[in-house]
Parts: sequence; structure tokens; C-alpha cells
Amino acid sequence: MSDRPLRIVQTCLHLRHKLMYVDIDHMRPGEVDVTSSTRNYWCQRTQESRGPDRQSADPFSCSASRACYRGAGLSATTDAHRPAASDGAAEATLP
Repeated sequence: MSDRPLRIVQTCLHLRHKLMYVDIDHMRPGEVDVTSSTRNYWCQRTQESRGPDRQSADPFSCSASRACYRGAGLSATTDAHRPAASDGAAEATLP
């Protein structure tokens, strides 16, 4: 849609912006073009401008340092807020 070069950065798989739904060059979850200074971002998990940890949802804030972060190498079904089994038993896998 545009002739301007993209500057893609790796980010959380849950980070979204409107152009991801209308421009094929931007339809890459976990990869965001940061050349726009007017783009609005939101977290797919919360549907808000803040993530589950109440911190800002944007390409520079959504990083591996946050517990809610999901990078491309992780399963999309992984949930950062699921409590770990305290008795040492393995968790059941959902279909």
C-alpha cells in the first residue's frame, strides 16, 4: 500500500494495530513496523492499550522482560497467567 520502507522490530505476538488487518505488508504477528509516529497499538489479550500487567502496549514496551510477553518461538496456547502446578504434577494439555 505504501512505497516507504518498513522498519520491522520483533515484539510480542499479542501486539496489534489496525494496519495489520488491511495491509499484507503488516500482517505479521510478532513483527511490527515502527516507522509511524501516529499508530495506535493494543494488546490482543486485553483489547486495551495496556497489557495484562497494566503496562503500555507498544513495540518498545512489549518485550521479553514482561511476564505476559509471547515471542514467535512460544506456543500460541501458552498462558502466562496460568498458575504452575504446585504439587509437581504435570499440567494437562488442552486439545
